[in-house]
Amino acid sequence: MKSDVPTSHSGVQVSLYSDSSVLGTAANFQKFSSQFGWPILFIFALAPRIEWQSTFVAVVSSFPAVFMGIFIRLWARGYQHSEAFELDGPYRYVRNPVELGALMTYAGMGGLLGLHSLYLLISILLAAVYLSTMGLVHDRKLFAERGGSFLRYCQRISRWYPSRVPGINRSDRNFSLPTALYNESESLLWLFGYFVVVGLRNHFKI
Repeated sequence: MKSDVPTSHSGVQVSLYSDSSVLGTAANFQKFSSQFGWPILFIFALAPRIEWQSTFVAVVSSFPAVFMGIFIRLWARGYQHSEAFELDGPYRYVRNPVELGALMTYAGMGGLLGLHSLYLLISILLAAVYLSTMGLVHDRKLFAERGGSFLRYCQRISRWYPSRVPGINRSDRNFSLPTALYNESESLLWLFGYFVVVGLRNHFKI
């Protein structure tokens, strides 16, 4: 039977139609996705730190990633008024801004702690694999709901690499800070846990 999906942009087409057991498992556990940050926090709590890592160097090199990551996540969450397909805010530049912001935040916060490069790399790789898988599951869900309109969106907007200019026109959605904070409540709790880890490690010199 002939598919009604365009044959161009085959990478997008293949990713949306992929039906591997990995993606199926990820879809089943998608409701637990907000809990993924806690294993990363566990690594941050126990991984060895670089002795010579000065506070100044850590802040200068890592804080921009933390700031941008949190900013992107809040910007995206402020447009998530429902489970609907969002076409405004950062979604005009990149397809999975929440996941991109999370990856930047994990990398920056590991750097602020002065983690040994090996453990920082492990944390980033684990986060990248997980966030990529969950982003693909989300894409497949939207493709099932929206069909060709979402496929055209995927052809214009990259999952991970923000474009310099908007790939689509604005919708009638407005940013809402209360909505952003509500949608990020789990992340705010994770931030509290992170600062507890920082305080304990600094207090006990570990």
